[in-house]
Amino acid sequence: HHEDDGMMGSFRVIDTISTNGIFQPEKNNFSVYPNPATDFITIQYHHEFNSGEITILNVLGETFLFEYCQNSSNKTIDVSDLNAGIYFLQVNSNNIVYTQKFIKEKS
Repeated sequence: HHEDDGMMGSFRVIDTISTNGIFQPEKNNFSVYPNPATDFITIQYHHEFNSGEITILNVLGETFLFEYCQNSSNKTIDVSDLNAGIYFLQVNSNNIVYTQKFIKEKS
């Protein structure tokens, strides 16, 4: 009965995520410093950055910051109001999402 319904069929598992659980389509084109941070983080772009969206999420996927950024080589963000913990900074540019992890320490 199981073979007739396809329950005994074989399948192949393909790992499409990195070891930190975040899909990385390409090497990130920005750096985040200081890391760990207390009051501010700076995003330094390694390539030309025309426009995009910046999002900060916690490990549960809750959004703590969302803003649109345009024509910038560096961007400083105030993180002093965030609780201490691990966060992910995402930059969405040209429909590609780049992600960097950073740690927020107590101020």
